[in-house]
Amino acid sequence: MAIARQSRESIEDILLKTGKINQSSLNECRKVAEKSKRPVEDILVEMGFITQDEMTEAKGRQMGVAFLRIADIPIDPDIIQKIPVETARRCCVFPVGMQNGALVVAMLDPNDINIVDDLKRSLLQNIMPVIAGKEDIQRAIVQYYGGKLLDAHKVEDEDEVNKEQEISLINSLQQMGEEAPVVTLVNNIIEQAINQRTSDIHIETMEKEIIIRFRIDGVLHDFMTVPKQMSSPIISRIKIMSGMNIVERRLPQEGRFKARMETQELDVRVSSMPSCYGEKIVMRILNKSAALLGLEQLGLSSHHLKLFESMITKPHGMILVTGPTGSGKSTTLYAALNRLNSIQKNIITVEDPIEYQIRRINQTQVNNKVGMTFAVGLRSILRQDPDIIMVGEIRDGETAGMAIQAALTGHLVFSTLHCNDASSAATRLLDMGIEPFLISSSVILVIAQRLVRKICPRCKAEIPREDEAYVEARHRLGIEEGIRIYRGQGCSGCRNTGYFGRTSVYELLAPSERVREAIVNKESSANIRRIAAEEGMITLLQSGIEKIKAGVSTVEEVLRAVYVEG
Repeated sequence: MAIARQSRESIEDILLKTGKINQSSLNECRKVAEKSKRPVEDILVEMGFITQDEMTEAKGRQMGVAFLRIADIPIDPDIIQKIPVETARRCCVFPVGMQNGALVVAMLDPNDINIVDDLKRSLLQNIMPVIAGKEDIQRAIVQYYGGKLLDAHKVEDEDEVNKEQEISLINSLQQMGEEAPVVTLVNNIIEQAINQRTSDIHIETMEKEIIIRFRIDGVLHDFMTVPKQMSSPIISRIKIMSGMNIVERRLPQEGRFKARMETQELDVRVSSMPSCYGEKIVMRILNKSAALLGLEQLGLSSHHLKLFESMITKPHGMILVTGPTGSGKSTTLYAALNRLNSIQKNIITVEDPIEYQIRRINQTQVNNKVGMTFAVGLRSILRQDPDIIMVGEIRDGETAGMAIQAALTGHLVFSTLHCNDASSAATRLLDMGIEPFLISSSVILVIAQRLVRKICPRCKAEIPREDEAYVEARHRLGIEEGIRIYRGQGCSGCRNTGYFGRTSVYELLAPSERVREAIVNKESSANIRRIAAEEGMITLLQSGIEKIKAGVSTVEEVLRAVYVEG
């Protein structure tokens, strides 16, 4: 069978010609690609200028083959039988139909002659390759092949197993967790999660089924359901992978494992918890090989960026980043450390976990099982002649006290703190038993941040003035009349959510003399906030409003992330 002739046009030329990107966007991505030494095509997708589907469509145009979205077309069950599941998974192909006597097969690379010829020989049939996205193909494989495998794999309900026969139970659970269909299913779930930019996988055992959900851009989405009888095999497989006790089902457990997908190295943290219908598993995915963001990519306004850059170049002092779990605090700290990283500086960190590995920075992992806490790690760091120290989190008074002493004795110290806003950091440290004069003398900057979802560029549309969101923006947020605001209408590129990717909203407080005096006097966080606002501090809400005005995020998203009274 003849393979379509490759077009001489580059992917970039095709995207420009079809109006998917403009030259300025392309130039911006080229700069990032050059710094990170990664393909421009990957950067275009990651920065949200185009969707993965649009990139795949452009590749199809370059190859001279049709592009399709498997999710958008009905699949005849008889067609699935044409290609064995092992072949579909190994070659990442999926049969979608017949045309002119040829089997139409969705592939990642229709120009891969070896795969096309192998299919033709093994199936004794002509093949018509079309191009589809990897995520689309893998989702179809799980959807159409996975169900048949699950139905064929019957296991006993774990409640029917005699609890006194522990050895037999261990062997049974291990066997369940290591059987091929279960291994394949769990691997496919993890791979799909990675492809969809998932931060957390939730596996929830319900009364009659297992619900699997992905947290994408901070929001949970249903991914798939599987029969209840697969609960024990799936959970056992994950426990085996993460080094957890497969027999213990009454107490919460924690574990972790490493995974590699193409060029990505992933650290997966696993947590199990008993529920009324069985165990629930949450897997947090940390991409250790992901490119670090630069300070300019964090979402800081020009004013905030200038202030941040001036503070991180100070020779000593403490910089605190505050916010709830999952608000991007670690990403902000890593961007700062990466900017300061040089052969003249000795930078040491103590973290839990190490989310990104940075060359020339000495990174230490907390291990509570052997007594390696933040406080113990920080005490050791101070004997290692550091210039810059990063403590992953200040959780107690001992760690806080040592970090502040380090800041007062000539070190630049970065850390995170759990509190609602920048003005609350001082009262949080006071609650830990730190003397107020030490706080006012050591802390040079407090950053509060939240993550908000960005409007999908593919389906972005202006909101009419009579829309409820526009009215709310005017009255509740005080946005001026005539300002254009936007939202995403939903498309296949953003899973019909209207959002793609996330950015940060920030509040930066560099304590002035008035603020330091208020801290020494143990004044409330409300008073500290009032003083800082009078002196020009841009609040989280004001930062969010600027994102709305700039067409980056929506009214609903800012209100979700930032609390507004009234």
